[in-house]
Formats: sequence, structure tokens, C-alpha cells
Amino acid sequence: MRRCLSFLNERRQHARALQRSIIDRSASALSAEASRRSFFSLNRVFLLAISISVPGACAAPSPAQQHNAAQPKLSPRERLIKAEQALQTAPDDQEAQRRWDYAETLRQYTLKSGTRLMLNDALDQVEKGNLQEADHTLSSALSLESGNALLLRQRAAVRLLGDDPTGAVQDIGESLQTDPDDPTSWLLLAKAQEALHHNDLSLHAFEEAIKCAPRFPHKDEQLTHYRQLAHGKSD
Repeated sequence: MRRCLSFLNERRQHARALQRSIIDRSASALSAEASRRSFFSLNRVFLLAISISVPGACAAPSPAQQHNAAQPKLSPRERLIKAEQALQTAPDDQEAQRRWDYAETLRQYTLKSGTRLMLNDALDQVEKGNLQEADHTLSSALSLESGNALLLRQRAAVRLLGDDPTGAVQDIGESLQTDPDDPTSWLLLAKAQEALHHNDLSLHAFEEAIKCAPRFPHKDEQLTHYRQLAHGKSD
């Protein structure tokens, strides 16, 4: 148990270090004050996609979710669909945060344990700046679990960080075919399309993200940003 807690703490430290690195390197990062706000606001979605968490490190399900778990057993995919639907109807920001985290935990459990270890290896490689190695690791993981939406999303995030928005768009498109209500994928797609100067498509992707997670903070500011791009205006 002590070793497990130590491992989880080490992973959190790695994630925090990676977040600092991405903030420094991301040309589209917002202000330092904004970067400390809600976990699932747009300026942090890139960190969310890259920061590969360990199952159990995310927030525990709410009492309502625990009650649902006592109902007839659902498949992992069915549980994720329910969690995504719950996120869309969250009554307040705090509950939206909890439901977002719970859905992320469920996505982790769509993977086999060995593949999750490969995800952790990819996190280490990204942290060290070895983006090509991370891409290769995630590609190897996808050869074992072809079409897994989370793996595709993570590789898309690595490719976006590595200045390959075209590759990111391809991965996210395939990911969304399996998990169309993942707000993180839509937000990454908005960033990737923006990098490609496909401004109408970036606006559409952001609008889809809002549908998946209506309560994430500061969405009006970001919506204005994408609308201005689509209409040929600068911020």
C-alpha cells in the first residue's frame, strides 16, 4: 500500500512538471492566472489530454454514481456513456468537475493494464521532451488496442505538441468516431484546426465541446475568440 501511494504521488509530480513544461511551450497558453483555474477550462484542456493519470488517482464517484454502480452491471462503454450524459447536465461547476474526472477515470479502464503502463511510459517521454519516442510508444499501444479512443486522443495531443496538427486532426477524428461525447477531444480538435488556420472548423469543434461540457468556465471568452477567427478578425 505504501509503495502504491508513493507511485501515485510520483505520477502526480510528473504531471505537474509536465504541465509547467507545456505552459512554457504552448503558443496559445493563456495568462498564468487563468492557468490556475478550473481543471477543465479550455486553457488547461491541453494539459488534461497530455497528463496521463493512473486509475484511482482521479476523483471518486459521487454518491449518485455509487448508487448507479449498484444497479445491474454495465459494460465499461455503457458506464462511460452514462458519465458523459451526466456531465452534460451537471447542476454546478463543482459537480461538473467531479463528473468530468469520473468520466476520465472510466476512459482509463477501457485499457488493459499493460497498455496503461505504455501510456505512463509515453508521459515520461513527453516530460523529457522525447516527443517522437512518445508517439512511437502510443503507436505501439494502438497496435495492441486498435481504435481505442483514449489512445488516439493521447497520441493526437503529443502530435499537436510536436507541431503536427494534421496528424492530430486525423487521430482525433478517429477517436471521436468511438467516443463522440468526449469534450477533451473536441477541444483538442479546436486547437488543431486553429493551428491549421481552418477557422470555421475550429469554431465548430469548440461549439461541440460546449455541448459535451456546458459548464466549463470562461467558455464565453473562448467562444468569442473562435468566432473572431472564423469571421476573419483577430483578438
